[in-house]
Amino acid sequence: MVKLINILKEVLKELADTNKTFSFHKSGDDVKEIEDSEYLKGSIYYNFETESKLEYEVQISYLPDYDEIYDYVHDEQEQMIEVNFYVNNGSGESVFSLTNNQKELFRVMSTIVSCLKDALKEHPFKYIVYHPSDHKNSGRDAKGAKQRTKLYNYYIKKEFPNSEMSKKGPYEFVKLQ
Repeated sequence: MVKLINILKEVLKELADTNKTFSFHKSGDDVKEIEDSEYLKGSIYYNFETESKLEYEVQISYLPDYDEIYDYVHDEQEQMIEVNFYVNNGSGESVFSLTNNQKELFRVMSTIVSCLKDALKEHPFKYIVYHPSDHKNSGRDAKGAKQRTKLYNYYIKKEFPNSEMSKKGPYEFVKLQ
């Protein structure tokens, strides 16, 4: 019971400050204009380390107008980005996951949103596209993917309050206003 109380205290402490982020840095940027187009392509990479020594990489990919994701949004042709984040598994390989320990979850999400805001200042975009991992990719069930979607949506709505959210096919779309 004491252990449960301590865990709850940690979670409540973090919930009280959901804007707190880890220190992050940009580790790469190969975004460039597509010839004869107003679209960008390439990625920006950010890295950060949590207090528990998990190393994350955030990849923000600018999707060219010929990417298949644009087929899901027939009425709009605006710059889209796809966001992915990875935990380094210690072998030097990046593994797609949100398998951090629970007490750092909110700071990780706040840091990822801060990376998005940084990229938005440098290379503007209109849509954020993401696909929460499911049981095929992460060893978790579909319920876990739904819970992650709710978490991601919470942070996006909090930081981009006028955004419009929709699900089309396997993707979640956020249209920024």
